[in-house]
Amino acid sequence: MATDFRDGKTFPRRGREAFGKALWLARLFDKARAAAAGTIFDYIYPCPMDKGVMERWGISPDEFDQATKVQPPTKR
Repeated sequence: MATDFRDGKTFPRRGREAFGKALWLARLFDKARAAAAGTIFDYIYPCPMDKGVMERWGISPDEFDQATKVQPPTKR
């Protein structure tokens, strides 16, 4: 579930908060999912810093968005 930043009191995780060994990844997850859900408030995704981090990782914002989409469970 995407975090709702519209209250102005809830914030994306800090870029320096490690997710495994990756910095900035947790923040990108928070912002990407909130943008997709329409709950990003006045944050910018992807901002220039987000784009720079993704470029360093060798992925585009579109590829990151595809990777962070929540897939519905498959029925058996």
